[in-house]
Amino acid sequence: MIDIPVKTIRYYESIGLCTPSQTDENSNYRYYSIDDIFRLDLIRSLGRQLGVPLKTIKEYFEWSGDPDRLTEYLQQQEQEIDAEIEELRQRKQFLSKKIRAISGRKDRLLLVPTPVECGERVLSVRREVIHSVDEAMLLTRRVATLYDPDTEAPMYMIRDVTEEQFEDFDGIQVLVGIGGDQTEHGLSLYKLEAGKYLRIVYQNREEQRRKAMDLLRAFMREHGLTRTGPMINSGSVIDSLSPSSADYCLTTEFRVE
Repeated sequence: MIDIPVKTIRYYESIGLCTPSQTDENSNYRYYSIDDIFRLDLIRSLGRQLGVPLKTIKEYFEWSGDPDRLTEYLQQQEQEIDAEIEELRQRKQFLSKKIRAISGRKDRLLLVPTPVECGERVLSVRREVIHSVDEAMLLTRRVATLYDPDTEAPMYMIRDVTEEQFEDFDGIQVLVGIGGDQTEHGLSLYKLEAGKYLRIVYQNREEQRRKAMDLLRAFMREHGLTRTGPMINSGSVIDSLSPSSADYCLTTEFRVE
């Protein structure tokens, strides 16, 4: 009648969750009343349909005669379910972000200098001294994760260097931060001016980084462009297809005339 195997009912009996109304001493057959059936049916519903642990179901029965305590208990269970729902919502949101990042990455052109028109961008940054690309990535990631470890907002590293210093990362001052107006944790607002920018995307590998810089120089010479602003490096925390930082896609850009 209630679709519960005999072995399962025997187990419920062994842990004191359900006791038959009568047991034949000779045959050991169990006999169940209508109340027993209702109790077993409730156990099945709570356990199978709602995922309530057997220990919790047992407590539920113990408090069923105290309406106030039972109400408090059920409200607590409701809060726990709400917390689980929120956790699942956040996990789904992360998966959606990851899918968007991976799908968008397939359409990116790597190592192709591209002029783009950009509006004004607002960043939140702080000043740091770096000695390597890896250190710069760690610092920018640390700033980004102050807000959201799975953020889609781009991370930025800004450095005011000459063309000859494109590849110099040893002991230079930089601004590291994240896109948007988020000035907590000692960050300050910084604005990237609107205008024409020259941009290139590449993987975080030394040979690709060097090639990207060479391509930018060649493009500027060919089109008679001059850099008028700082070097801007950016990337996304969530934009990764493997555990290696070498597989991150980074963007280098600067304003040109």
